[in-house]
Amino acid sequence: MTLTISHVAILGDAERTFTLTDDAIAELEKIAYTGIAAIYASLTTLTFKVSILPEIVRLGLIGA
Repeated sequence: MTLTISHVAILGDAERTFTLTDDAIAELEKIAYTGIAAIYASLTTLTFKVSILPEIVRLGLIGA
């Protein structure tokens, strides 16, 4: 099963799609020491660690 999480937003002068691929999700899980569902839950309940935000942005930018 392939999982991709995408979000479309304007960056600079164009609309871009930011994507977390399977590989990026695996890397994020490794960095956060937890699964993607727990990361998502912490983001939606505002209980996340601030240190994870730059990693999410970095991995999303790589997929843009």
